[in-house]
Amino acid sequence: MKDIKREVPMFSFYNYTAIQRHLEKRAREGWRLIKADRGSWLYRRMEPKDLHYAVVYFPDSSQFDPGPTEGQQTLRDYCLAAGWEPVTGWGQAQIYCSPLPAPVPIETEPSIQLRTIHRTMWRNFLPGNLALLAPLLFELWMWGKDLYWDTAAALSSPSKLGILLLTFLAILADLVDLTGYTRWYFRSKRSIAQGGGCAPATG
Repeated sequence: MKDIKREVPMFSFYNYTAIQRHLEKRAREGWRLIKADRGSWLYRRMEPKDLHYAVVYFPDSSQFDPGPTEGQQTLRDYCLAAGWEPVTGWGQAQIYCSPLPAPVPIETEPSIQLRTIHRTMWRNFLPGNLALLAPLLFELWMWGKDLYWDTAAALSSPSKLGILLLTFLAILADLVDLTGYTRWYFRSKRSIAQGGGCAPATG
């Protein structure tokens, strides 16, 4: 029986509720997260247990920092005192867990939480997606130009059609991510303005 396993995270970086639910489910199945990279999460086998997870975002942090920033260390000290144990980092997100049945929430002010997530997304996620979208649209435009000037050649090349399909799928995935986050952000703003918390995310 393997004591270590990997999986690809299938949720958006800003969807902290999905991350928390997923990690709590894995804990009940007997797996504890030990490392989170962008494309792969690493788990170690443990005794199945009920754990609560929390995700906290730090827009000014970087994976290249030699150690926790002053703000991260202050939060870590507070979390340890409140029964939250640091698990690992995932980009500009810090993941904590607690074995307590009803731990004190780390995030208590929805407006600050949303503002922090938005700043993190603008530093970590949105610029990369926008930068990726530009060359993909250029590639699509070039194919359209080839199609206009030499339709038969453009449609008879399997390699060009394959590249077109991959380009279209990449553009679609990028736009889904961008629009999904934008819709979630404005829904959350409206919810908080009405006295609620951040809106549930779907990605």
